[in-house]
Amino acid sequence: MDFAMEYPRSPFALRAGRHGVGIEEGWKHSHVHGEPNPLKSQPSPNPVLSVKCSFSGCCAILVTGLPWLEARGSRFVRIYSFLSATSTFALWLNRFLAGGVEGLLRRQRPPGLTSPIGEPKVQQQLKEGLQAGRWRTAEQVAAWLQEAHGIKRATPSIYRWLGKAGGALRVPRPCHVLQDPLAPAAFRAELEERLEKLALPKDKPVKIWVADESRFGLHTQSRRCWALRGQRAVIPQQQCYEWEYVYGALEVVQGGAEFRFMPSVSLDSSCGFLEQIAASDLRAEHVVIWDQAGFHPQPKAAGLPARIHLLSLPPYSPELNPVEGLWDQVQDCTCNRRHTDLDELQTTLTKALRPFWETPSKVLSLVHHWLHAQANAMP
Repeated sequence: MDFAMEYPRSPFALRAGRHGVGIEEGWKHSHVHGEPNPLKSQPSPNPVLSVKCSFSGCCAILVTGLPWLEARGSRFVRIYSFLSATSTFALWLNRFLAGGVEGLLRRQRPPGLTSPIGEPKVQQQLKEGLQAGRWRTAEQVAAWLQEAHGIKRATPSIYRWLGKAGGALRVPRPCHVLQDPLAPAAFRAELEERLEKLALPKDKPVKIWVADESRFGLHTQSRRCWALRGQRAVIPQQQCYEWEYVYGALEVVQGGAEFRFMPSVSLDSSCGFLEQIAASDLRAEHVVIWDQAGFHPQPKAAGLPARIHLLSLPPYSPELNPVEGLWDQVQDCTCNRRHTDLDELQTTLTKALRPFWETPSKVLSLVHHWLHAQANAMP
């Protein structure tokens, strides 16, 4: 069905039918975008745009195309709108002619109905639940909405609202139930003050280390790996309960690294590793930050190596120690493979650790910004 509308500033009329929308006068006409002109053998050079199905594209044609149409005289210009109904374009053109761009953009009411999920109370509770990691699946969110607020929605709608709330599917970081939630923040805020209380000599260089240890064994550890789509990778595994320990320390200002393989952990093993750290620079005072494990000597304990000063991390706060990130990268090299004995495992570990003692920038990439900044502020 065709319809017509007079263009008040020119002798043209808007004509729309199943082939598009256009401005016409009489029987003379031309086409845009190089379509054949029945009256001329050459394509029209006019720059009027073809409109893809977008409101902003139609606005651009209305603003830039109509002055050209008015100046062309006895021509017909067909503007392809590619809309599901050409009446939509006519409606927008009516609004533009009546009130300009402001009239075109003015809305009497918001489009569609307001969802109850968008209410501030529901949004606040949704964001609190996301922050706490309360839900594993969108179906669980849908069940909560129906139970707590009487809102029933399909899964695709739930995904949309999760995205609008800033949600993302993430693997949570485990936290010990006995951790003081305020302790990590307090340690970060007070580190510089605690370093000053050590009363280190002013005439010697100071190196600040973070240290930890990890166990690696012959028991195969599985991790995600790249595979072909539609196929599941198969990794041979063995259950073998033999292991060894790796002590590791990272210098947080210049990017040094020290490692030591040990058959077990003990106070003697820990003190031996502290001696290795002290021997790495005989001129410097060494501050070692690590956790309060039972086999770690405590600060100011008798028998500490010379030039070693200890600071303890808060209990159950491994996220404060950058060495934990080192172990995670090392496990990327030891996982999904079978080691026949501890010597082969140690070869793999050495290959994984070598870049860290050869490349200081790799060490510094693991160090938290707050830790590097406060350690670098030491005189």
